[in-house]
Amino acid sequence: MAGELFIVSTPIGNLNDITLRAIQTIKDVDFILAEDTRVARKLLNHLGIKANLQSLNEHNELKKIPSVLSHLLKGKNIALISDAGTPLISDPGFKLVKRAKKESLRVVPIPGCSAAIAALSASGIPTDRFYFYGFLPKTKNKRVDALKKLATKEESIILYESVHRLSSSIEDIIKVFGKSHIAVLCKEITKLHEEFIGNDLEEIRLFLMDNPSKIKGEFTLILNGKESSEEPNTEKIDSILNELLPIVSVKVAVRICSISTGFNKNKIYKRAIELKP
Repeated sequence: MAGELFIVSTPIGNLNDITLRAIQTIKDVDFILAEDTRVARKLLNHLGIKANLQSLNEHNELKKIPSVLSHLLKGKNIALISDAGTPLISDPGFKLVKRAKKESLRVVPIPGCSAAIAALSASGIPTDRFYFYGFLPKTKNKRVDALKKLATKEESIILYESVHRLSSSIEDIIKVFGKSHIAVLCKEITKLHEEFIGNDLEEIRLFLMDNPSKIKGEFTLILNGKESSEEPNTEKIDSILNELLPIVSVKVAVRICSISTGFNKNKIYKRAIELKP
């Protein structure tokens, strides 16, 4: 009987976020494929687990596939983990899974952490429909072209960005989306210095300029989708503004209303001026 390939999600920061099922799986398998065996070893040491670790990363995945498939066909059970989060999501593993499925081998997901979903869930940006893009292209021209396509989407948009390109990417995003576009930058999710930064792109840009020492770690950016061509729900806007305007400034009321509804700040501002007592 053939073995099974387990796609095991691991913590994205806080090691206590590992699931009981993930722990049992990595204990039971014959060996573990890890993006970086040094990172994986830290997790295993934390859990007190001794396991056979082998590397599978973007550089050796194609080369490793025949050997891994051979082990599976001989009845070995194998776990695939990435450095953090759910394997294959902006991480290696897709080519292996595709080949395993082609060979009619069983691929079993062991769900858990994902930076994209964790960031979206706490961003305050609509979660009913979203588009995960991952890392933007490294070169400026390709990045801007990608952003122009993303700017047409009405779904919330999830991006990953490296610490080295974060500031330049934010500048490019502002050029395409506009500085007042609703966005939240999520930093070091589940870690000690977790932070959710800004309410729009301009606030994020200013934070990065004023706090260069904090541009460290892993970043997820959540962007509000393009406003629907439908007219905003004025009844909903009025209800929120009527609650807020007596107790906060127009600027704050507009910001909160825009985040809550996803509607354009300029349209909300005009209505706020009309309603202000």
